[in-house]
Amino acid sequence: MLDRLVQADLFALILIFCRFGAALMVLPGLSQPSVPGRVRLTLAAAVSLAAAPAVSGYLPAMPESGLSFLFVVLGEILVGLFIGTLANVLSNALQIAGMIIAFQSNLASATIFNPMLAQESSAFGSFLAIMAMLLIFLTDLDHRALAALVDSYRLFRPGLAPDIELMSTAMMRVVADAFVLAVKLAAPFLILSFVFNLGLGLLARLVPQMQVFFVGIPLQILGALAVMALTAAGAMSLFLGAYAGLFDQFLLGR
Repeated sequence: MLDRLVQADLFALILIFCRFGAALMVLPGLSQPSVPGRVRLTLAAAVSLAAAPAVSGYLPAMPESGLSFLFVVLGEILVGLFIGTLANVLSNALQIAGMIIAFQSNLASATIFNPMLAQESSAFGSFLAIMAMLLIFLTDLDHRALAALVDSYRLFRPGLAPDIELMSTAMMRVVADAFVLAVKLAAPFLILSFVFNLGLGLLARLVPQMQVFFVGIPLQILGALAVMALTAAGAMSLFLGAYAGLFDQFLLGR
């Protein structure tokens, strides 16, 4: 009897670890290569133990066959990856916005190392991504993701086949929202670029002897930096609001 209880408790912890561990492997801020794998595994194990009392009532009984056990484990991994990927896709809006800003400011070729992606990316995208990840942890929005993982047990019951239609619909909505958010973040720079290029065109017609591109490009870069300084706080507020609302909209059922 004691062996049976120990096996049931171990089975419950394995299921919880599969969902939380899979999510933490792809969540923004923790999925980067700069975070050691041991740190992520240790954090996933600690969070799984802490969440066990809250989600134990949703866990199924230990299956009798190994095939059923594998089915349940794969389902939990799929749900965890789905939740983490939602947040990761939305955070990619920062990279899209950074690339749009870079093209509008003539700095598309100026790339720096982005620790969030572990590769070169636009300077504006790297700046936005690093600042956003810092603010996510400073404002405890990472706790919102963990709370969504706990609440996800009401939406995706362990032991049952995940609702693929619900997952695909949610993913498509997040992808669309990410592009919309990227355009909103880059909107001030799009307006600046339009007005600036319109002014350069008029100046080129009025003063044909002036090398407008030689004069205009440094001014456009300076203007983009000034707009970034003025709008960075608002852009981060917009992103953090969308990031927090993601879990409420798709996982908490609000």
